[in-house]
Amino acid sequence: MPGRDGFGLLSDIRALGPDAGGNVPVIAMTAFVDRARILNAGFKAFLSKPFSPETLVETILTALND
Repeated sequence: MPGRDGFGLLSDIRALGPDAGGNVPVIAMTAFVDRARILNAGFKAFLSKPFSPETLVETILTALND
């Protein structure tokens, strides 16, 4: 996403509102973990790089079931 970051994208998604999908669970994938900033921004969860495929699947399932 040249010129953008996940925080800006998430802000745009949340601005859509629930009827347009604005409440979809979003997982941050980052090498720079700032847990408070990530969760306060509205991400459902985060993964710190590198992560295993198993951890990715587990995080997705948890986010969808919460």
